[in-house]
Amino acid sequence: MDVMKLLKELQLEHEKLEERKSYKIISSLFDEGTFEQIDEFAKSNGENTNVTCGFGAVEGRPVYAFCQDIDASFGAVTKSHINKLRKTYALAEKSAAPLVCVYSSAGIKITEDEDIVYSIGELLFKNWELKDKIPIISIVSGPCYGLNALMANSSNILITTKDAKLSIDVADYNISYKSLEDNGTSHFTVDSEEDAINLSKKLLNVLPSNKNSKVPIGKIKEPKEEKGASILTAMNAISKERKYSIRSCVIEAIVDDESFMEFSELYGESLITGLAKLGGFTIGVIASNKLHNNGFTDEKACLKAAKFIKFCNSFSIPILNIIDSKGFKSLNGAVSIYSAYANAKIARINLVIGEAYGAMASLYASHFKGSDVTFAWPSASISPLPAEAMANIIFNEKLKSSNDPINERKSLIHNYKENLIGPKFAIKSGFIEGVITPLETRKKLYHYLELLLIKNN
Repeated sequence: MDVMKLLKELQLEHEKLEERKSYKIISSLFDEGTFEQIDEFAKSNGENTNVTCGFGAVEGRPVYAFCQDIDASFGAVTKSHINKLRKTYALAEKSAAPLVCVYSSAGIKITEDEDIVYSIGELLFKNWELKDKIPIISIVSGPCYGLNALMANSSNILITTKDAKLSIDVADYNISYKSLEDNGTSHFTVDSEEDAINLSKKLLNVLPSNKNSKVPIGKIKEPKEEKGASILTAMNAISKERKYSIRSCVIEAIVDDESFMEFSELYGESLITGLAKLGGFTIGVIASNKLHNNGFTDEKACLKAAKFIKFCNSFSIPILNIIDSKGFKSLNGAVSIYSAYANAKIARINLVIGEAYGAMASLYASHFKGSDVTFAWPSASISPLPAEAMANIIFNEKLKSSNDPINERKSLIHNYKENLIGPKFAIKSGFIEGVITPLETRKKLYHYLELLLIKNN
C-alpha cells in the first residue's frame, strides 16, 4: 500500500468536503481551529454522506453538532447518514456536552430499505432521552418533514430560519415559518443560517453543559441608564391602571443589558418567557403581559410557561416570576402551570408588581411548593378576589341601605384596595418577604439570587 498516495487522496477529499455548505455552516459554530469531524469519509453506495458531524469548542466549552446538506443529493437520509448521527449522539452523551443540530433535508432516500425508518425511530427516542441530560438546540433552515421533523421538534430549543419548512406531513409543502411562530412550534425565528448559528452561540453561553453542571457565570452588564426611568414609568402606569410594556419597562430594566432572549414571542402572548443574565447569573424569566388578552393569562400562555419551567428545571436554571395579571382564563392552563411548578426543584423568586388575585395570588404571592422568596412593589394588589368582587361580598348589606350606593361603593373599593389588598397587608400576613421600590429591584433580586444558587448547587 502506498501510504503517501493514500494520505494525499484523503487530503484532497478533505479539502473537497470542506467546500460543502454543511461544513461551512457547522464549522462557523466553533472556536477557530477546534472543529473535528466525525466519520468524515463515510460513504453510502460510493457517495459521500449528506451530513457533516463533529465536535469542537464554543467559548472554550465542548459542543457536538451535525448539519444536513440540502445541496448534496437534497440531503437525502441514508443508513450511513443515520450511523454518523448515532455516533454523534453517543459521543455527546458520553461527554455530557450540548448538541446543535441543523436540519435541511428532503427526507429518506427512497432507494434505502425499510430498516432505515426504524433506525430513525431509535434515534428519535435517543433524542428524547438526551434532552433532559444535555441541552439540544435544533436549527431548521430548509425542508424538514416526517420523522426528521419529529427529531427537530423534540429538542430543547428550536430555531427556524425564514426558509424553514417543518411538518409531520411529508406532503405539506405550503407550510411557512410564520405558521411555526404562530402555533408555538418555533422558539426563535431568524433571517439566515448565519443568524441561527450566532443565536445558538449566545444560547450556549447561558446554558450549562449538562444537567449536573453549573450554569456559566458571565460578565455583569448593567442596564442602560434610561431603563431607570422606564421602570418608574411602569409602576406609575400600574397604579393608574394604564398600559405599559413589561418587557421594555420592567424585564430589560432588571436583567443585564441585552441579555434577554424571549422564547415563542408570538405564541401565548399574555405571558413572556425567556432566558437572561442577572448580575452574570443565568435565569429564566416568566412575566405577565397585560397588553394581551385584556390582562388575563390564557391557556396557550400557561402551556408555554409550563414547558419553559420544565426546561429550566432540567438544567437547574432559577426562575424569576414577574406578576401583574387579572387571573387565569383557563382551568386547564392553570393546572398545567401549577403542575409544572409542583414538580420543579429549582430556586424561584416572585416579584408581584401589580395584580395577583385568587389562584394567581396562591401561586405567586405565597410560598407555594418551593417558591423561595416573594417581593412586591408598592403598586401591588394581592387578594383572594379582585377588590370590586370582594367589596360586593363584604359590604353588600351596607350598600343596600346606603343613600348613595354608587359613590359609597367606589369609596369602599378604594379603602379596601389601600388597606386590605395592598402590599402592607400582604407583608403583615406573611405572604411576602418585603416591599421594594422599582429602583432597588435589580440589586435586591441579585442579592437573593446569589444566596439561592446554593440551593441549586
